[in-house]
This record gives sequence, C-alpha cells and structure tokens, in this order.
Amino acid sequence: MDVLVPEASMPWLVTDAWGNIDELNEAAAALLNRPPAWLRKKPLVLCVPVQERYGFRVRLHRLGQGERLPAWDGHLQLWQCPPLSVVVAVDVLPPPHALFSRLVWRVHVRP
Repeated sequence: MDVLVPEASMPWLVTDAWGNIDELNEAAAALLNRPPAWLRKKPLVLCVPVQERYGFRVRLHRLGQGERLPAWDGHLQLWQCPPLSVVVAVDVLPPPHALFSRLVWRVHVRP
C-alpha cells in the first residue's frame, strides 16, 4: 500500500468505495481464514454477520459521502467459524490516490 501503511501485525484491508476488497495484509487474510488472492475483489460485507450487514452498509454509504466515522464495535464472521468481536476503524483515501475514494479498514480483535 503506497499511502498509509498500518503496522504489519494489525489486520488491514483496502476496499473501493463500494466495499470490495482491493488489498489486504497476511494478518487480515489469516483473520478471515482465506488466502489473500481468494479475498481480493470480494465484498467485505460477506465477512460481516447477517444481522450486522445493514449497519455495515449504512456506515459504508456514510463513508462514501465523505463523512468521517469513529471506530465502532462489531463482529466479523470468519469463513466456517463463529463471529469474532472486533473494533473497526476506517480512513478514507480520497482522489487523487485513486479514481474513486478507497477505504483503509484497520481491525482490532477483542480478547
């Protein structure tokens, strides 16, 4: 990632403005229990439990409108695993870094 590089051990993902995964580090791939190549271009919402997807999509829309949001508590549903409690923080990378805004998602797993 050329603009913002969170610490390597922290799971991070970069999505397009619609939430499709463009980049991720190995820690994020391990957290989501899939290889990075499999996760690229997949919608991040697929990793969110069904009951939390509406709230996720609302946040994604607000981010797309340029709103800055504080970190929030939620869950990630790992592939074939129980949900994990996480804190998610998002930074918006506006153009000119990309044709459209990109989002950097930093994930902290709660103990």
